[in-house]
Amino acid sequence: MFQFEHINYIYLIGIVFLVALLFLFNRRQQEVKLAKLGNVQRLRTALKLPAPILTRTRQALLLISLLLLVVALTNPQLGSKKETVKREAIDLIIALDISNSMLAEDLSPNRLERAKKLAIELVQAMRGNRIGLILFAGNAYVQMPLTTDYGAFNTFINAAKPSLASTQGTEFGTMLSLAEQTFIEETQAAKVLLTITDGEYHDENALEEAQRLNDLGMKIYAVGIGTEGGGYIPMFFNGNRDFKRDQAGNLVQTKINLAFLSELAQTGGGQLFPYTGERNLAQQIADQLNQLEKSEMEQRIYTDYYSYFQYFLGLGILLLVIELLLRNRPSKS
Repeated sequence: MFQFEHINYIYLIGIVFLVALLFLFNRRQQEVKLAKLGNVQRLRTALKLPAPILTRTRQALLLISLLLLVVALTNPQLGSKKETVKREAIDLIIALDISNSMLAEDLSPNRLERAKKLAIELVQAMRGNRIGLILFAGNAYVQMPLTTDYGAFNTFINAAKPSLASTQGTEFGTMLSLAEQTFIEETQAAKVLLTITDGEYHDENALEEAQRLNDLGMKIYAVGIGTEGGGYIPMFFNGNRDFKRDQAGNLVQTKINLAFLSELAQTGGGQLFPYTGERNLAQQIADQLNQLEKSEMEQRIYTDYYSYFQYFLGLGILLLVIELLLRNRPSKS
């Protein structure tokens, strides 16, 4: 099994692309300036500027080395030993709210980013259990069925954003029904749904659906993301940043609905965890969930992983050394 131990670093590739664009821009600017002064080739020779092929080679080496260093930071790993083990486990589905209100910045940098970070920490604390992921707003979508592939979970949760939802709003009833369909019926493991949301704009039948699912044996927990003071929802109009406004042009303020979330969790036989920024909140939730009745589950899992970051790091450093040796070499007449 292949995985990236630190998948979050993959976004640094964006910086490499920015450097590439900067190289292209500077090269174009230099050519334009030299062309205005006279014969480009003669000016390069007179000014002892590096040959274009040498400059491009150095830049290519630098960009490739930066890409390799980014890959090294993610630490690619390959499972080297697989074992069949039996363990006590529960089935946990995390339902993440990706409605626009989750972009409110009353929690820095915004509610959604805090929610994603908490979900990743919780999965880390719940390793050994099957984990599933549902994204919901005006509708609900299964992003990942129940599995022990925690690397895949991290990838899906990091990619979550409001634009993935075809309709906005917060349809809890639809999300709860989808969770019921996602659980594996045959297993005797405790079925737990944990929704991470600000609780806004819920539909009327959510509590009735929560009660029905609890009667069937599903436990529903909730994490309330947001502050009672609330915040404004950033939006972009014609490339300009503003905030969501009502029809009268007034700013729309979004506040966490703890009353509803508390009632949802209570009806679902679970518990509400208000998010206060505590570093150990994920562990608190994991401790609570681990007290639920579990079932024995047989799994084939990788118990040892071999890291390959050193190969990418070594090659990246080698290319940097070569780039340094080529630096400032004058062009030939």
